[in-house]
Amino acid sequence: MRKFATLATAILLIIPALAFAGDKAANAKSETKSFTLLENAQVGNVQLAPGDYKVSFNGNGDNVPVTIMKGHKTLATAQANIVQADNSINPGVTVEKDSSGQPQLTAIQLPHATLKLSGGAGPGAGSQ
Repeated sequence: MRKFATLATAILLIIPALAFAGDKAANAKSETKSFTLLENAQVGNVQLAPGDYKVSFNGNGDNVPVTIMKGHKTLATAQANIVQADNSINPGVTVEKDSSGQPQLTAIQLPHATLKLSGGAGPGAGSQ
């Protein structure tokens, strides 16, 4: 009887811990956010015109795959370092010229995070 009580206690302690771990994994859901580009800029080899876009990503940290879309059409993919940040007062984008003078989209500041882009490619091509 004592063994059964010990086993039951262990099960009662393990089940909530597993449920918490499952909740944490479920919270790493895919996010899609809107941003506006005010000037021409490239992501990898894809030229983006000024306009409204969506960025989709899943997770935080280094080398998180991001997808840039116009409507439901994927235009470019890239890797990003996603850092939690409070950009609620000044969300936007960062465009910097590369060594050849071409404007590159290098960061997207969302209200709760900054996506620092690295490399990029057209749809279905993967990142460079």
